[in-house]
Amino acid sequence: MNLNEFYEVATKQLSSMEEDERYTLIRFLVADRLSVNANELDLKSDIALPAEMIDILRTDLQKLQSGMPLQYVTNIAWFAGEAYYVDESVLIPRPETEELVYLIKEEVELRSDSNVLDICCGSGCILISLAKLFKLNQVYGCDISLDALAVAKKNATINAVNLNLFWTDVLEDGFENNSEIKYDLIVSNPPYITSVEGQSMTDSVLNFEPHLALFAPDDDPIRFYRKIALFAKQHLNPGGSLWFEVNKLYGVEVERLLRGLGFAETMAQEDMSGNLRFVSGFQPF
Repeated sequence: MNLNEFYEVATKQLSSMEEDERYTLIRFLVADRLSVNANELDLKSDIALPAEMIDILRTDLQKLQSGMPLQYVTNIAWFAGEAYYVDESVLIPRPETEELVYLIKEEVELRSDSNVLDICCGSGCILISLAKLFKLNQVYGCDISLDALAVAKKNATINAVNLNLFWTDVLEDGFENNSEIKYDLIVSNPPYITSVEGQSMTDSVLNFEPHLALFAPDDDPIRFYRKIALFAKQHLNPGGSLWFEVNKLYGVEVERLLRGLGFAETMAQEDMSGNLRFVSGFQPF
């Protein structure tokens, strides 16, 4: 079977999808499996596919038919120009989270020996990207999911980043005091979706992405931010900064929280779509 013949098979098998969505999905699937640039891939090519690759691609199509996101099918998610391993124990990285990384790069100065912590680190993509952008000697990450920590460890190895990982429950009593290290930057993209918002989410998200990393308590949607901000007040060095990705509905409230706790230069900023998505503040000197 050549590439063009596979494309015809895949088109029929995914016929329930919109044409543009289907074409994009097939193109990126083949590109990931063949380790080529999707932008340079011609699905109409007569290039022959190895028999073992055809078997893999047929299985991939069955998974895509079930609604599984492409990133979980191939175990590859692209973030800040790099490929990361992902599975159903971690969220699929979003473009707005990439924006957070680049925003930090623009606004913060870090040394190679700076201590950086990602709370609710998931796949580790934020932390590893920051480590590479700032050429950090080592970074720290924590999460409540042992499976997520295993994914982060795998990504750190792939990217040759010295990542120190530990388990923690942000919501447990005493979390705020649970560190002997002082940090120069703390970042977090914690669970922030309410159950009401979840009702409008796509099946591919609800059926495959980990609810533990998606949903915040309905009775207190910014509980994670409050606990993390209290931790940061005790464990940031003077001049250190705290950065959040937030639910657009609660950005103003989270920024107000940081001001109330005594953070300086607090700011709520929009993402490229115009949603209030990022909140930050600095530990006073």
